Amino acid sequence: MATMDQYEHVRVIGKGSFGVVSKVIRKADGKELVWKEVDYSQMSEKEKQFIVTEVNILRELRHPHIVRYHDRVIDKQQSKIYIVMESCDGGDLSQLIRRKRREGSMIEEAFIWRVFSHLFMALKECHRHREGNEVRPILHRDIKPGNIFLDSQNNAKLGDFGLAKELSSQSKLAQTNVGTPYYMSPEMVNEQTYDERSDIWALGCLLYEMATLSPPFDATNQLALAKKINAGKFARIPEVYSEELFQLIRSMLHRHRTRRPRIEDIERMPGINRRLATNKTSATESTLQDSYTAALYLLSPKAAGCSYEAKFKELLAIEEELRRKEALLLVRECQVKEIEDNLLRREQDIKKRERMMDLLSRTYSSPNNSSCGSSAEHSPVRSRGDRPTSPRRSPHRYNNDLGLPTPPRKQYSDPTLKSTPSRHFRFDDYSPTKNSSLYDTTTTSTSRYYTTASTLDESPVKRPLRALDRFYHS
Repeated sequence: MATMDQYEHVRVIGKGSFGVVSKVIRKADGKELVWKEVDYSQMSEKEKQFIVTEVNILRELRHPHIVRYHDRVIDKQQSKIYIVMESCDGGDLSQLIRRKRREGSMIEEAFIWRVFSHLFMALKECHRHREGNEVRPILHRDIKPGNIFLDSQNNAKLGDFGLAKELSSQSKLAQTNVGTPYYMSPEMVNEQTYDERSDIWALGCLLYEMATLSPPFDATNQLALAKKINAGKFARIPEVYSEELFQLIRSMLHRHRTRRPRIEDIERMPGINRRLATNKTSATESTLQDSYTAALYLLSPKAAGCSYEAKFKELLAIEEELRRKEALLLVRECQVKEIEDNLLRREQDIKKRERMMDLLSRTYSSPNNSSCGSSAEHSPVRSRGDRPTSPRRSPHRYNNDLGLPTPPRKQYSDPTLKSTPSRHFRFDDYSPTKNSSLYDTTTTSTSRYYTTASTLDESPVKRPLRALDRFYHS
């Protein structure tokens, strides 16, 4: 534990939860830091527990997008504790939003995605925090623009864990009603149990406020604000922002906790992996930068010369190039994965269609199917030129007991038709040169045919038969 003599106080830069924030310089290496001065003399036991919790959590969390804890100083005579943390020269998001509102300008969408990616990785570290083999989620419970800090390179960092709570492996829900009302989830407003998805709700409110420069739920009093939060209705973000950003915010602001995504659900959303890979920064890069600054301060110009500084810069350049290539590889990997997913879906569709065709083919060709036979007439696929088969018929239709063919009915129903010789009549059968036996047979056949034809009115063969009878019997 450090002492007051190890730091040089520079100036007060703001106020946080339970304390005043000042910029200081660590005398050992000249590094600029900040400390939060907390007077615990007038605090209740509950408020003191918040301070102890913040110190313990910050000591456990080491991530490039979480404000880094360095040390603590306890002044028992003044009843004060000083929490020493890294300095973020870019201020916080609340200052940026107020400045944009005054200027009448908007925050660029690329910067909103950058802040989202950094805070997503910070919350992933908190919500999946492990102690040994157990997962012990850490809930921030106070995500708002004033607690999101920016460094000199516009990297977002999650800070002020004064209201954070660590859940045990047995208890996955919290009940304490804390946080800023504008960013409280419906379950927190209704004093119900909640989990890490309340932090997701607050992050959605933060992204919405960055896009519109105002919170999604606003009211003049807390009761009206609670009604709006429970209703879960908010206006769409301006049209200049993409539909992808709006759908992300919309999913994070779902009023039902069970239908609100967790960290891993957001990570599986289409396109989110590409956004995360593009805006990813390296913890190693941040560590190297700190080491480089400390080394330059400790090494005197006479001892170090220019070679040490050039070597550090060269190493940083190599590291930066490796980080850039790693980000490009991650983007490429995400694109390849999307292509593979599309191909897999197409393959599944083709297999589904093949199964349907096979099922239809087996259904139509089944011998037990009474309505669909195996003939070409009932086949689901018939080649060109196939004709449906009909029941076998005799060569002629008979309408009497004599077995004689009947001429087409239409010829006898129309009296205006001209007489045509029957295709069954042959003059050779009635030739006078034929012998008598053949003649008798032929006349018998002719008489039989004449008898049948005489029953029809206006028969086309009636007059020729009578003339032949007179000729052969004269």
